Amino acid sequence: MPRIEMLQAGLVWAEKELNGWADNIERKGEIGGASEDVAHRLRDIAQSIRTTLEFAEATAEAEARRAGAA
Repeated sequence: MPRIEMLQAGLVWAEKELNGWADNIERKGEIGGASEDVAHRLRDIAQSIRTTLEFAEATAEAEARRAGAA
């Protein structure tokens, strides 16, 4: 597996893990105060990862189009 694909796969895994941890915190009823803040922060980090993956995909597509046009 090429290096970039390995990095993307790692980011996808991390995003899923962070969302899973946030779900666990919320499901256990530990909401309130610090636990709620932790769950929210985990979701923020997961969203940042998703945004990075989407940007990388869009960039790769644009580069592929430019390479095809050249």
